Amino acid sequence: MAYGIEIYASDGTLQANSEMICWFCRKTGTGTTVSRVVGNSSPSSLTVDVTGMTNPIVAIKMGGYNVAKAGGSTYVTSAPIGTSYTYYIFDYAASLPANAGAYGIEILNASGQRVFNSNFFPMQVLNMLTGSATVTHTGKTLAIANASMGGYAIRGDVYCYDTGGPEIWDGFSYCSSLRIINDCDLYGGILSNSFQTVDTSGVSFDDVVITVGDSSSYNVPPDWDTPSKLLVIDVTNIPVGVTFY
Repeated sequence: MAYGIEIYASDGTLQANSEMICWFCRKTGTGTTVSRVVGNSSPSSLTVDVTGMTNPIVAIKMGGYNVAKAGGSTYVTSAPIGTSYTYYIFDYAASLPANAGAYGIEILNASGQRVFNSNFFPMQVLNMLTGSATVTHTGKTLAIANASMGGYAIRGDVYCYDTGGPEIWDGFSYCSSLRIINDCDLYGGILSNSFQTVDTSGVSFDDVVITVGDSSSYNVPPDWDTPSKLLVIDVTNIPVGVTFY
């Protein structure tokens, strides 16, 4: 850094400087899961309202159930309908509001934009997990957010419905109605150990029978597997039910 100020945490990690882009907590709250709004096989889902946010990252705290991002700020989960959860919305804007209190630290960049304000809670990412992983941060309260969506789709047996009932297609004879079994999960995580431990996991998302037409134009849909980037975020001591700015 050629100029400005740097702030470090007690463990030596850089928290802020006048050149960094920082996400801060704009709003927290609670909700309960509802019937699924996307996919067809997860028991329930949840959507967090991010209206008016610039670049929101939504972190979810819900113990004991798998949670995975399904697009935007909508998540699917293995939790039954009516399960409670807590959300934390972190956002990055061009400039933070001015200090609302009589004390604290503000950092401005070379363009005069306020990039750090100690009256707000910066997003503290402790880990980014991919694949099969487990992490524990004793004494902290954790929430999870998908930095990117991920999941897999596996195509199973192909069935012919010409005779009124499913028969596995032989791959050669003509069939006017082919259907294929689809197994699809989205990658996410599960919180346990009083919100101190995160395990990567998957949520059943789209387990369906897909109609693919007649055998003369049939092409096998490709399997796919896209890794997810799961953020483990420290939300210790962030008040719930607050709009910060």
